[in-house]
Amino acid sequence: FFFFKIPKGQNKSSIRTMAETESLSHEEISQLNDRKAELKAAHLKYVETHPEIKTMLNDLVCACLLEKPGNIFAFAEKHFASKSSFTKPLVIAGPSGVGKGTIIKRVMEHMPDKFGFCVSHTTRGPRPGEENGVHYHFTDRETMQTQIDNGQFVEFAEVHGNLYGTSVEAVNDVRKTGKICVLDIDVQGVQKVKESDLDPMYIFVSPPSLETLEQRLRDRKTETEEQIERRLGNAKREMEYGKGEGNFNAVLINDDLDTAVEECKVLLLEWYPTIAGGLEEQS
Repeated sequence: FFFFKIPKGQNKSSIRTMAETESLSHEEISQLNDRKAELKAAHLKYVETHPEIKTMLNDLVCACLLEKPGNIFAFAEKHFASKSSFTKPLVIAGPSGVGKGTIIKRVMEHMPDKFGFCVSHTTRGPRPGEENGVHYHFTDRETMQTQIDNGQFVEFAEVHGNLYGTSVEAVNDVRKTGKICVLDIDVQGVQKVKESDLDPMYIFVSPPSLETLEQRLRDRKTETEEQIERRLGNAKREMEYGKGEGNFNAVLINDDLDTAVEECKVLLLEWYPTIAGGLEEQS
């Protein structure tokens, strides 16, 4: 909305006279209409890619109608302050085979109504037991590359010869449910997310040692010797980045799965205090 402030000393009738005498040309009117259409399209696109705007405003209106506060501004400030940490997405990253997917699964089993898993896209084939749309959105390289070029991904990376990425739509699908969006990505993905406006909390899951990680990769029996060596090389670089100051909010050492899950839950209670009820009920 645009408001025109009447200069001091002028009345409405004098403004009308000015408007009548300063007529616009057809070309100027056309340019103004084009600019208006551009702004409208940009605003609509922004709202469509951020459905949480409508959710937040609807929540505020409902809360106001319920509690009928006298000072709306103070009430709104308190209302949004209480939700600021709850709405931050959660990124859990780490080397392939470190167990981050298992940790996410265990945490979400405790609080299915608090966290929503953001299903990533990949061009690799499904492993035994993996289901399309549940573990990953399996797709082909041409389709995914086109979507990346069109700006439809929050983050993407090529890992071990395959594309992986998180689409804007996948993030919004979780946000629409009112749950905390959980992303399971690698370090390349983390670096891309840091360039976006997602503003999540970051956890890096690290193995106790490269030797332990190597044994876990071999125990999976899903990779060739060449693939294992490549993953270990990447893991070394990822672990160095994971230890870098300011790269992550916390680092979990997955030496024992149960311990790592409990430590993760402690972090989540600190970052998202409103989930406390769900954790206590499931403990």
